[in-house]
Amino acid sequence: MFTLTQSLWRRLTILQDWSNVERACIPAALVGILYLYYMLWMMVGIHIDGAGRTFNDMAILAILPIAGFIVVCSAALTGLGLYLHQRHIDSPAFLYLCALFYALSQVWGGYLVGSLTFVVGIVMTGAPLIGFLLLPRRVMWIATSTAFFTIFGINIATTEGYLSYAPLLYEPSDVNSALLWTHSQLFIATPHIIANIVLCLLVLDQWHRREEHVLHQSLTDALTNIHNRRSILDLLNTEIARSRQLNTPIAVIMLDLDYFKKINDNWGHPIGDLVLVEAAKTLKLGMRQSNEIGRFGGEEFILLLPNTGREGAFQLAERCRLALQALNIYTPQGDKVPVSASFGIATSEGASRVSSESLIRAADAALYQAKADGRNRVVLAAHTAADAPLAADIVTANNEEWHGQLKRLSAVSTHSIPTPEGKPWWQHFEGWRRRIGSIREWSPAAKIALVMGLLIHILWGGLAWLSSSLSDAQTALLLNTALTPYIVTALKIVLVIAHVLLITALLLRRCQPNAYWFQHLSLQFFSLSLLALGYVLGILYLPTGVIFTSAPLLGLILFPRQLVLGIWLSALAIILVLAYACALNILPYAPLLAGTAGKYQIYSEFWVYSNYLFYLPSLLIVLVTTDQILGRWREREEQIRTINLTDALTRIPNRRSIIERLEKELHLGTRLHTPLAIALLDLDYFKKINDTWGHATGDRVLQEAARVLKENLRTEDAIGRFGGEEFMIIMPNTQASDMHMRLERCRHGLASVDMLNDNGQLFHISASFGCCVHLANRTETVDVLIKKADDALYRAKTEGRNRVIENT
Repeated sequence: MFTLTQSLWRRLTILQDWSNVERACIPAALVGILYLYYMLWMMVGIHIDGAGRTFNDMAILAILPIAGFIVVCSAALTGLGLYLHQRHIDSPAFLYLCALFYALSQVWGGYLVGSLTFVVGIVMTGAPLIGFLLLPRRVMWIATSTAFFTIFGINIATTEGYLSYAPLLYEPSDVNSALLWTHSQLFIATPHIIANIVLCLLVLDQWHRREEHVLHQSLTDALTNIHNRRSILDLLNTEIARSRQLNTPIAVIMLDLDYFKKINDNWGHPIGDLVLVEAAKTLKLGMRQSNEIGRFGGEEFILLLPNTGREGAFQLAERCRLALQALNIYTPQGDKVPVSASFGIATSEGASRVSSESLIRAADAALYQAKADGRNRVVLAAHTAADAPLAADIVTANNEEWHGQLKRLSAVSTHSIPTPEGKPWWQHFEGWRRRIGSIREWSPAAKIALVMGLLIHILWGGLAWLSSSLSDAQTALLLNTALTPYIVTALKIVLVIAHVLLITALLLRRCQPNAYWFQHLSLQFFSLSLLALGYVLGILYLPTGVIFTSAPLLGLILFPRQLVLGIWLSALAIILVLAYACALNILPYAPLLAGTAGKYQIYSEFWVYSNYLFYLPSLLIVLVTTDQILGRWREREEQIRTINLTDALTRIPNRRSIIERLEKELHLGTRLHTPLAIALLDLDYFKKINDTWGHATGDRVLQEAARVLKENLRTEDAIGRFGGEEFMIIMPNTQASDMHMRLERCRHGLASVDMLNDNGQLFHISASFGCCVHLANRTETVDVLIKKADDALYRAKTEGRNRVIENT
C-alpha cells in the first residue's frame, strides 16, 4: 500500500507532463471518490439522526443507488481514459465528457444537501482554476457555463416550488438539529476544499518549477552548462547599459581553442566534447563571481567582465590561458590531448560610446591577430570602434529579433507592452489582455491594487443593491429596517478603507513595491470584508466558496504561498466560529433580513437574484483574470520551449532537440520494425572561413547550409545543429540506398551554393557526411548510432572530404 501511494505521488509530481486524456481522468476519478464519501456521509447521518428530525431517510435510500451509479460511471470514465492513453488516442470528446461529468455531478450533489451556492463557489471558481491548469481553455469554459446555467435553473425551480430545497435534509427545528446540519455541511465541504487546495498547490508548484527549468535550458548551453550565445549577448547588452549609467569600463574577451578541429578529427567528437566541458569548467574557476562566461559557438567562448579595464582583463585572460594549457585530458587509449587557446580582448576604455557589436568585433579582430601571431597568446585590441550602424554585424537583424523575443519573455516589467495611437479598438483590448496575462510579473503592490479594485467593485454593488432595496416598498419588507442603516454606514466605512488601501498600493508601487506588511494587511482586509458581507446577508457559505477556492487558488498564483495560506487559515477559523454561533442561536442568521423564517433555505426570487447580483460579477472577474493569466502562462511556456529547442542562428532544432528526436525515432522504429538512418555532416574548412573573413560570414554560411539541407530532405526527415559547423540528419523508415541518394542530393546542393564575403568575394562550400542505418533486429543505443556516424564522418574527412561514407 505504501509503495502504491509513493508511485501515485511520483506520478502526480509530473502532472504537467501528462497527456490531456490522462489529466481528464483526474476530475472523473475525483467524482467517484467524492461520491463514495457522500454515501458514507448519508449512512452515518441516518445512524446518528435516529429520530429522523434532520435526515430524510426515505430520500437517502432512494438516492443511494443513484450515487452508486455515479461511482460506477466515474470508474468507467477513468478506465476509458487510461485505455485511450495507452492507445495514444487524443479524444477531444473525452475531455468534454469528463469536465461536464465533474461539473454536473457536483451541482447535483450540492442540490441534494442544500449547499448549492457553496457548490457555485466550487464549480464556478475552484474547478475552473484547476481545470485551466490541466485542460484546454475551451473545455473548461463550456463545462463552467453549463454548470452555471444548471445552477441558475435549479435555483429558480426551487424558489418557484417546482423542486424541493435540500431533499436529503429537513429544516432544523432545534439547536441539536441545527448543529447536525452545520456538521453535515462541514463534512460535505471538507473534501472539496482539501482536493482543490492540494491539487492547486501541486500543479502550481510544478508549473513554477517547469517554467524555471525550461527558461534555464533556453539560456544554457546543453553541453557545457554555461550561458549560450543568445543569453550571453543579452547579458552583454545589459552590462553595457549599466556601464554607461555608472560610467565604468567593461571588457569582453573572445577565446578560441587552438587546433580543436584536429582534436575532433583525430580522436572523435566524444573527446572533443570532453575538452569543451573541461575548458568551460576551468574558465569558470578562473573568473570573479561578477563575471560571466558563455559559449559563443563551436569551440569559441566569450567572457564578460563588468567594471574591468584593459589591465585587469589582460591579467584574467593570461590566468585562464595558463590554466587551459595545464589541463590534463587523456583519451581511452592513454594519449594526452593538448589544449591551448588564443584570446582577444576589447574594452570600452577610450571609446565615447560602444555597443555589443562593436565590442565583439574588436575582440574578434584581436583574437584573429592572436592566431596569426602563433596562437596560445593574449592580444589586446588597439581600439574599440564607437557605436555606429554596421553593414555586417556579428548579430544579424534576425538574431536581434530572436534575442529580443527571449528578453520580452523573461522580463519582469509589464511596461514593455506599447500601445501606439491609432490602433483599432480590438488591438487596444489585446494589449490589455496581455497586461492581465502577465499579472504574475507585476509588483506585489500592483497586485494588491487589483485585489482592492475587485473588493471596491463588490462593495459598491452591495451598497447600490441595499439603496435600491430600501427605496422599493415590496423588497423593503424583507429587510431588517432597524439594522439596515447601520449596515449601510458600515459598508461605506469599509469602502473608504478599501479606497485608502488602493491609493496606498498605487503609491507604494513607486517607492516600496515589495512591502510584505502591506500585502498581509490588504489581503486580510479583503478576506474579512467578504466574510462580514456574507454573514450580514446570510450567505456565509458563498464567501466560504470564494475564500476557500478562488481566493487561495488565485492568490497562490499572485502572492507568496505562506502569506495566502496564513490568511486562508484565519478565514477558516472565523467561518467556523460564525457557523457554530449561528447554529447555537448566539448570533442571528442573516441580520439584514427581517425575522428568521426559512433561514436555512433560499425562499424567494429576491434572495436568488441577490445572490447572483453579488457573486456573479466577482466570479466573472476572477474567471476571466485567471483564464488570461494561465493562458498567458501556456503561451509563454510554448514560446520558451520553442526557443529552448531551436538554434538561434539557423532556426533549426538545436543539439538537445535533435537528440530527443533521435531517441523518439529509435524507439518508434524498434516498435514498428522499420529502419532508421542518421547522418552527421561537417562543413569543410569552416574554420578557415571564420578566421579569414570573420564570424559574420561564417554565420551566413551556417544559415545558408541549414536552408539548403532542409530543401533537399523530406518532410518527415529531421535536421538539427549538432554543434559548431556540424549538423545531424535523421531519416525515419529509410534504407541504405535511399539514404545515400538523399545525402548525395544534400552534398551537391551545398556544393552549388555561391557565397559572398563582406568584401564581395565569391567562394563555395562543401561538406563531409558520415552515416549509418539502424535495423529493427539490432539493439543499438543513441550513443552507439552517433558514434558509428561520427566514425564514418572521420573517414570521409581523411579520404579527401566532400563525400558520403556509410558505417556498415
